[in-house]
Amino acid sequence: MEIGNTKIELKIKMYSNPDRQDIKAYLSLRFNDLLSVNGFTVRESKHNTDKAEMTKERYWVAKPISARRFPYFEMLDDSAWKQIEGWIIDEFIDQKIPVIDG
Repeated sequence: MEIGNTKIELKIKMYSNPDRQDIKAYLSLRFNDLLSVNGFTVRESKHNTDKAEMTKERYWVAKPISARRFPYFEMLDDSAWKQIEGWIIDEFIDQKIPVIDG
């Protein structure tokens, strides 16, 4: 993904734990090979009623929060964050859907 002159790379690590069923993946974002931010998570929405569908509405992305590294991470304005969140969820869904060779 690219916003302005900032290239953003995404690394997704799938996650499965019966004790934390809402967390589906851990994410890292790398900005222009200068800055890497870890600690984002893809989470399943508690408000989604149709769990069989792989839709954007089923998931949301939590920003990293850590008292030691940074007390609160506010990455970008809301419109830019919504664009990045949509892109992350699209990439997550693409990795979750099995590839079927014909």
